[in-house]
Amino acid sequence: MSTWKSIVHLAAAAVLAGCSVFRGDLESLPSYISVGAGIVRVEGRFGIGDPVACVDARGREIARGLAAYTAGEVERIKGLSTKEALRVLGYSNGDEVIHRDDLVLLEPRRQGAGTRG
Repeated sequence: MSTWKSIVHLAAAAVLAGCSVFRGDLESLPSYISVGAGIVRVEGRFGIGDPVACVDARGREIARGLAAYTAGEVERIKGLSTKEALRVLGYSNGDEVIHRDDLVLLEPRRQGAGTRG
């Protein structure tokens, strides 16, 4: 569970799209969190360039990144395609809510793994 105040909740399909990153195949991965389509909920307030946590359906934090849209904008375009988001907002800050260049994927924690001391 993330303790961040600004959180983007991702659909399962968006989470699965990022799996190749864990195999080290970043170059073949398209922009990770596209405009709206992979987002199911927005929590907290954030502006353009602010850090946000990305969580999966179970609330596990899987990534952190810098937002290309405000929380209010993301709320308006969540679940929409890029084309639909452009129509709703009347402008575009790009095709991604968080571009892969501004995204850090977190290694999933293995059950029973201890901490290094």
